Amino acid sequence: MKRLHLAIATNDISASIEEYSSLFECGPCVVIPDAYALWRTASVNFSVRRDESATPGELRHLGWEDSEARTFTTYKDINGIVWEQRPSASRGDRCDLAGLQICAEVKLGGCALKSRPDGRLFTRHRAVFR
Repeated sequence: MKRLHLAIATNDISASIEEYSSLFECGPCVVIPDAYALWRTASVNFSVRRDESATPGELRHLGWEDSEARTFTTYKDINGIVWEQRPSASRGDRCDLAGLQICAEVKLGGCALKSRPDGRLFTRHRAVFR
């Protein structure tokens, strides 16, 4: 199964969380305060990242969460759109958020922290998994 991923830029994470939580009728499953938020619904993954070099609402990339994918891949299409393909989150999803690698294991009710290979949790930034 493939789930579409849409990533846009914003300059206001808090307002974006409020707006898109209302639109999707649920809160984000991952929040890095003032930096990033991710919603996972039955049909789409949607993320916003604070990016002062981009216009708010500007497309950052499109992608797929794909149960058949084995590795992360990226390419730019004929129109200059960056596409990413990631293995399905049901098998664990390694995300690079604002230069920080965070492991997220998606469960039906949201996301949970996962430890690094050395057994320690990722603690450099405070990511809130809901």
